Parts: sequence; C-alpha cells; structure tokens
Amino acid sequence: MRRSIGALTGVLAALALLAALAASCGDDPADAPAATPAPEPAPQSPTPAPEPPPGPPPGPGADTGELLVGYVLPSTGSLAIIGEPIRNGIQLALADINESGHLGVRLLPGDSGTDPVIANRTVDDHLAEGVSAIIGAAASGISLSIIDKVAGAGVVQMSPSNTSPSLSVYDDGGWYFRTIPPDLLHAKALGDLVTDEGITAAGIIHRADDWGRNLADEVAAAIQ
Repeated sequence: MRRSIGALTGVLAALALLAALAASCGDDPADAPAATPAPEPAPQSPTPAPEPPPGPPPGPGADTGELLVGYVLPSTGSLAIIGEPIRNGIQLALADINESGHLGVRLLPGDSGTDPVIANRTVDDHLAEGVSAIIGAAASGISLSIIDKVAGAGVVQMSPSNTSPSLSVYDDGGWYFRTIPPDLLHAKALGDLVTDEGITAAGIIHRADDWGRNLADEVAAAIQ
C-alpha cells in the first residue's frame, strides 16, 4: 500500500506542476485587447458517466505493500515449551519493524508440532497465501522435512534454533538460513567442560531425532 500511495503522490505532483506551467505560459490579460463577451450557452445537465465495476479482491501473493511472513513453530507436541519464547521474540521484532514506518510486515501463524505431517500442512497453507519468507522450524528434523518444499517454492526459510550439522551442507539452493551455530561448536564446549573437570567416563542421554543424535555423536567425539 505504501508503494501505491507513493506512486499516486508522484502522479498528482506531476499534474500540479504541469497545471502551474500552463498558467504561467498563458497571455497576460492586461496586454490582450478587450473583446466583446459571447453570450453564455444555456446550462445543460451533464450525463453522469457509469461507474466502473469493482475489481476483484487481491488474491494470495498480491502486492499490498506489506511483507507477508509465516512461521512454522511448535504450539503442540513435546517442543511446545520452546515455541512460545520464539514467538514472543518474533512479535517484538515485528513491533519494532512496523513502528519504524519503513516497511509493513504481516505475520501468519502456524504450528509444526513435532510431526512432519503437521509442519508440511502448515507450509502448504503459508505457500498458498503467498508468503515471502517462513520462520522455522524449531527442530532440525522438522526443518529437514520441509526444506525441499520451501526452497522449491523459492521462499526464504530461516530458523532461530536449528543446530544440526547436516543443515550446514544441505543443498537448499541458497534459500535456507539460521541464526544459531551448529552442534559442532556446542559439542566442543561440552567436551571441554567434561575434560576440564577430569571426568573419565560419561553417559549421554539424547533425543531420538536428528538434532539429538547428531549432538550426542559430536559430544562423544569431543570427549574421547
């Protein structure tokens, strides 16, 4: 909408400028000879022009002057506890961006659960709405289940919490990003902590998903 208003303002400014130039280039009435005014024609009632029919409402992906962003984050399932703080951070950033007045952003919510079926259903809904970007998923395994669909649609995907090393080398065509380092760095920090404490035997309990298995393997390698 802001771009449309800007374009309209430019057109109106150009019309006003042309009107001012036309008035300044006209003859000075003081230099023109007096003329006998012609009789005024009888006033006629103008026939109103028919109003054009209303256009169709904007469809999915229509340019309304705002950036449409969807998120795929857990509000159900075992990771719902981390979905809420991530959503709170998104809302804070959204308020800052919209208050700046430089860009309008509209957010589409969506659940990922810890189930690829739920996550893919949410992605389908977001893509049908014409989102420009998707935030999520929270879990690396869920992101791996949707990344091909999102990248294939030419939509940016960004996760604040995916740490699986496999995502560092995944062939996503340059559409996937994350704002957290991979497990290699976490594992080194944990390994250093274990060895610095002089621990010689350790057991690792982990989640049975892509994130848990990769982190456990990297920690085991770091402490050996």
